[in-house]
Amino acid sequence: MRRTAGVVLAIAFGVGLLGMVEHRLGGDRAHAATARGSNAARPPPRSLDDIFRLRGEDFLAALTERTSLRADRVGFDELSPSEAALLDVWALEAEVNNGGFDQYFFNSSGDRARGALAGLELIGAGKTAAIVRRALAVFGRQGPAPSRAARWEQMDRWEPEVEATLDALDTEFYAYPEPLAELMERHCRAHREAFAR
Repeated sequence: MRRTAGVVLAIAFGVGLLGMVEHRLGGDRAHAATARGSNAARPPPRSLDDIFRLRGEDFLAALTERTSLRADRVGFDELSPSEAALLDVWALEAEVNNGGFDQYFFNSSGDRARGALAGLELIGAGKTAAIVRRALAVFGRQGPAPSRAARWEQMDRWEPEVEATLDALDTEFYAYPEPLAELMERHCRAHREAFAR
């Protein structure tokens, strides 16, 4: 299904996802802790030590929120590769699970599609990276444009076969060929110094 701003907004309202991602990628905002299932009533841990005492989704939600706030403060380009991977992979996962690769590329999160691929490779998620690589390939040799408006122009030229390809890749992604949350947590714990700034 071709996404328009109205369709995306209606989908987001319909499933309560407007407050999902805390970091900004071209204007899209939401709260990472909510998306990761964290207890919204509990304030996020304040120190890195507090965050690293958490486990599982609570750990990832708190670290994502902390990293998102840092990205807001210093700019995405100032993040370490591990920090960027955390935000890029989370945005990819949230968008694709909400509305497929079509939605991911339509929204500003898709501006960082190459970063998401690099993040998956960094955390050792090779099977998921292969799915994303095939999704990027629908844009041709040049790949998806890093700006939303230019990517929309690319998407407007898609043939129906591209939509079918992306639908099939959505299904592969939804099957989770590897445990992304576990791989991300393992990577972040092994590279704690990357989050200590």
